[in-house]
Amino acid sequence: MDLRLRHPTTPILGAKSEFKAAYQHVSLHGDIAEKCAIMCDKFALPSLHLTFGGSPCPNEFCIYSELSIDLANDLLHTPNWDPKVLCSPHSATLPEPVLLDISIPFASAKQLDIVLEPDDWGKADIFIDDGMVIIPVETGQYRPFC
Repeated sequence: MDLRLRHPTTPILGAKSEFKAAYQHVSLHGDIAEKCAIMCDKFALPSLHLTFGGSPCPNEFCIYSELSIDLANDLLHTPNWDPKVLCSPHSATLPEPVLLDISIPFASAKQLDIVLEPDDWGKADIFIDDGMVIIPVETGQYRPFC
Protein backbone atom coordinates (compact mmCIF):
# COMPACT_ATOMS: atom_id res chain seq x y z
CA MET A 1 0.00 0.00 0.00
CA ASP A 2 1.39 3.35 -1.05
CA LEU A 3 0.14 5.02 2.13
CA ARG A 4 1.99 2.51 4.33
CA LEU A 5 5.23 3.16 2.40
CA ARG A 6 5.03 6.88 3.18
CA HIS A 7 3.80 6.41 6.77
CA PRO A 8 5.46 3.26 8.12
CA THR A 9 4.58 3.94 11.79
CA THR A 10 1.20 5.65 11.49
CA PRO A 11 -2.01 3.73 12.24
CA ILE A 12 -4.23 3.48 9.16
CA LEU A 13 -7.93 2.95 9.72
CA GLY A 14 -10.11 1.32 7.11
CA ALA A 15 -13.85 0.80 6.87
CA LYS A 16 -16.32 -0.74 4.45
CA SER A 17 -20.00 0.04 4.23
CA GLU A 18 -22.79 -1.33 2.08
CA PHE A 19 -25.23 0.97 0.37
CA LYS A 20 -27.39 -1.98 -0.69
CA ALA A 21 -30.15 -1.25 1.84
CA ALA A 22 -30.32 2.30 0.54
CA TYR A 23 -31.72 0.97 -2.74
CA GLN A 24 -34.96 0.31 -0.91
CA HIS A 25 -35.29 3.94 0.17
CA VAL A 26 -35.14 5.58 -3.26
CA SER A 27 -38.47 5.90 -5.05
CA LEU A 28 -38.74 5.20 -8.76
CA HIS A 29 -40.19 7.59 -11.29
CA GLY A 30 -43.25 6.12 -13.00
CA ASP A 31 -41.59 5.37 -16.35
CA ILE A 32 -38.66 3.60 -14.66
CA ALA A 33 -41.03 1.65 -12.36
CA GLU A 34 -42.76 0.43 -15.50
CA LYS A 35 -39.44 -0.81 -16.92
CA CYS A 36 -38.64 -2.66 -13.67
CA ALA A 37 -42.01 -4.40 -13.44
CA ILE A 38 -42.10 -8.13 -12.80
CA MET A 39 -44.49 -10.11 -14.98
CA CYS A 40 -46.62 -12.69 -13.20
CA ASP A 41 -49.08 -14.43 -15.51
CA LYS A 42 -51.03 -11.57 -17.11
CA PHE A 43 -50.13 -9.02 -14.46
CA ALA A 44 -47.26 -6.56 -14.30
CA LEU A 45 -46.10 -5.85 -10.75
CA PRO A 46 -44.19 -2.56 -10.71
CA SER A 47 -41.76 -1.80 -7.92
CA LEU A 48 -42.06 1.59 -6.27
CA HIS A 49 -38.45 1.50 -5.09
CA LEU A 50 -35.13 0.72 -6.73
CA THR A 51 -34.61 -2.99 -7.07
CA PHE A 52 -31.09 -4.35 -6.85
CA GLY A 53 -31.53 -6.38 -10.03
CA GLY A 54 -33.40 -3.77 -12.10
CA SER A 55 -31.33 -2.75 -15.14
CA PRO A 56 -31.83 1.05 -14.80
CA CYS A 57 -31.41 0.96 -11.02
CA PRO A 58 -27.59 0.98 -10.65
CA ASN A 59 -27.43 4.10 -12.79
CA GLU A 60 -30.14 5.79 -10.74
CA PHE A 61 -28.61 4.72 -7.43
CA CYS A 62 -25.16 5.81 -8.60
CA ILE A 63 -26.34 9.41 -8.27
CA TYR A 64 -26.76 8.96 -4.51
CA SER A 65 -23.77 6.73 -3.79
CA GLU A 66 -21.28 8.78 -5.83
CA LEU A 67 -22.55 12.00 -4.24
CA SER A 68 -21.93 10.53 -0.77
CA ILE A 69 -18.39 9.43 -1.64
CA ASP A 70 -17.56 12.73 -3.37
CA LEU A 71 -18.69 14.61 -0.27
CA ALA A 72 -16.57 12.35 1.97
CA ASN A 73 -13.50 12.96 -0.20
CA ASP A 74 -14.14 16.70 -0.30
CA LEU A 75 -14.29 16.79 3.50
CA LEU A 76 -11.17 14.63 3.86
CA HIS A 77 -9.22 16.90 1.50
CA THR A 78 -10.36 20.25 2.93
CA PRO A 79 -7.54 21.49 5.18
CA ASN A 80 -9.73 24.03 7.02
CA TRP A 81 -12.48 21.48 7.89
CA ASP A 82 -12.52 20.83 11.62
CA PRO A 83 -14.54 17.68 12.39
CA LYS A 84 -14.93 18.86 15.99
CA VAL A 85 -16.88 21.91 14.75
CA LEU A 86 -18.76 20.57 11.72
CA CYS A 87 -19.84 16.96 12.04
CA SER A 88 -22.76 14.61 11.74
CA PRO A 89 -25.06 14.38 14.75
CA HIS A 90 -24.83 10.60 14.29
CA SER A 91 -21.05 10.48 14.78
CA ALA A 92 -21.46 9.92 18.53
CA THR A 93 -23.21 6.61 17.81
CA LEU A 94 -20.25 5.19 15.86
CA PRO A 95 -18.26 2.51 17.67
CA GLU A 96 -14.67 3.11 18.67
CA PRO A 97 -12.14 1.90 16.08
CA VAL A 98 -10.66 -1.55 16.65
CA LEU A 99 -6.88 -1.10 16.94
CA LEU A 100 -4.13 -3.64 17.24
CA ASP A 101 -2.15 -3.68 20.47
CA ILE A 102 0.59 -1.03 20.43
CA SER A 103 3.22 -3.73 21.03
CA ILE A 104 2.49 -5.30 17.61
CA PRO A 105 4.84 -3.73 15.04
CA PHE A 106 3.54 -2.50 11.70
CA ALA A 107 4.37 -4.71 8.73
CA SER A 108 6.58 -3.30 6.00
CA ALA A 109 4.90 -2.34 2.75
CA LYS A 110 6.32 -3.44 -0.57
CA GLN A 111 6.78 -1.15 -3.53
CA LEU A 112 3.72 -1.02 -5.79
CA ASP A 113 3.84 -2.05 -9.44
CA ILE A 114 1.92 1.10 -10.36
CA VAL A 115 2.49 4.76 -9.60
CA LEU A 116 -0.19 6.43 -7.51
CA GLU A 117 -0.48 10.11 -6.83
CA PRO A 118 0.44 10.59 -3.15
CA ASP A 119 -2.64 11.18 -0.99
CA ASP A 120 -1.96 11.52 2.71
CA TRP A 121 -5.44 12.81 3.63
CA GLY A 122 -7.21 9.49 3.18
CA LYS A 123 -9.52 8.31 0.46
CA ALA A 124 -13.10 7.13 0.09
CA ASP A 125 -14.24 5.12 -2.91
CA ILE A 126 -17.24 3.10 -4.01
CA PHE A 127 -17.80 0.12 -6.25
CA ILE A 128 -21.46 -0.53 -7.07
CA ASP A 129 -22.87 -0.60 -3.52
CA ASP A 130 -19.72 -1.11 -1.42
CA GLY A 131 -18.16 2.02 0.06
CA MET A 132 -14.59 1.92 1.36
CA VAL A 133 -12.49 4.47 3.22
CA ILE A 134 -8.83 4.42 4.30
CA ILE A 135 -7.51 7.15 6.61
CA PRO A 136 -4.13 7.57 8.28
CA VAL A 137 -4.49 8.88 11.84
CA GLU A 138 -1.98 10.38 14.21
CA THR A 139 -1.58 8.61 17.54
CA GLY A 140 -4.29 9.71 19.95
CA GLN A 141 -6.50 11.13 17.17
CA TYR A 142 -8.70 8.07 16.63
CA ARG A 143 -11.96 9.86 17.41
CA PRO A 144 -12.14 13.07 15.33
CA PHE A 145 -15.88 13.47 15.93
CA CYS A 146 -18.02 15.92 17.87
